[in-house]
Amino acid sequence: MTYGIISDIHSDFDALKKVMLSIKSKNVDRIFCCGDIVGYGNQPQEVIELLRANQVQCVIGNHEEALFDDLAFAAMNINAQTTLSNNFTLISENNMEYLEELPSSIIDKNIRIVHGVPPDSFTDYIHYLTCGGLIDVFDSYTEQIAFCGHTHLKAIIKYNGCNISYNKKISFDTAYKLCDDSRYIINVGSVSLPRGDNRDKAQFVVYDDITQKYGFTPFSIYG
Repeated sequence: MTYGIISDIHSDFDALKKVMLSIKSKNVDRIFCCGDIVGYGNQPQEVIELLRANQVQCVIGNHEEALFDDLAFAAMNINAQTTLSNNFTLISENNMEYLEELPSSIIDKNIRIVHGVPPDSFTDYIHYLTCGGLIDVFDSYTEQIAFCGHTHLKAIIKYNGCNISYNKKISFDTAYKLCDDSRYIINVGSVSLPRGDNRDKAQFVVYDDITQKYGFTPFSIYG
């Protein structure tokens, strides 16, 4: 089975439309979203409707949580609070219920989907963890591969049972392969507002569980 994994759409309908067309051209079987569907942009209703129409399975992000939790809202910066308050007025009651019911993680076969840090955090940032902290994270769940977002940065974290390797220099359109004796956390980057290198290039990941190969696919968010 082939999976498309996206994250951090942030109410950016134009960017989401582009990535959905690109994903469909790769004939993926299922699509997952690692959260932060809303916030920052101004088309949350359209984004949610497109995700639901394409049966994209989503987990909750901190921006979704902040719609319903005062403490999560208070933890955000003023720009995030302002745009999220505007988003709140644009989302239908039905879609608000949909967001409120999103799970904190999804498990499919040997894959885990989460927003921030496995097994189910939507607030912690994976790139803040030490090697020891990352080992503790890997020890807290059993799936071989976990996909996350939240940072808007792409990365591959590999754990062979002894050592952690952290690769931030990711090549686009390159086929990476899982090692049978290792486990992985893949930070898929973001659909909207990418950070780090290639800020004009958003990205998503395609993973084939038969070949155990995965790759980061870029697309222009301005072109």
